[in-house]
Amino acid sequence: MKWKINSLKYIDSKVTFSEVPDEVTLCISISGCPIHCKNCHSKYLWENKGIDLTIEELDRLILYNSGITCICILGGNQDYEWLNKIFTHIMVKYPNIKRAWYSGEDLITSINKTSLLVLDYIKVGSYINSMGGLNNINTNQRFYKIDMVRTENMNKNEIVLTDLTYKFNKLNQLNENEN
Repeated sequence: MKWKINSLKYIDSKVTFSEVPDEVTLCISISGCPIHCKNCHSKYLWENKGIDLTIEELDRLILYNSGITCICILGGNQDYEWLNKIFTHIMVKYPNIKRAWYSGEDLITSINKTSLLVLDYIKVGSYINSMGGLNNINTNQRFYKIDMVRTENMNKNEIVLTDLTYKFNKLNQLNENEN
């Protein structure tokens, strides 16, 4: 299946162990960020440049990085439709690979709700220097695990978000390891 895109490009990709707790994650940094947080640590992602993130390019990255358990798209807020296609492709072709999205949007209600149906994790919240990132206990950012559960009357599925932000706080991690 070949989809055409014209707005999502990526600058780099790398395997990390810190962006998604308990996962070996391929992080793909999308350029053309429309949010432009004050004191942004990734201003190089503001300009829309880099390699087109086609389905074929995504497959190439996945095959090159064997052993990953998750793919995290960093950014991409400028094209929710294409993000959904990317995450749906991963879900169908690579069902054992989890899907995460780092959005700079401040509220989960402002995000295209259909994205939650094809994700396992989502990070929301713009970067505010005085509050720090996910590893700061005072952060405004939140990292959620997304689960689909059946409602009591079993008529439909409901999205349940579990806040995992505490897993990024170094003090909490030390306490967990001691127990």
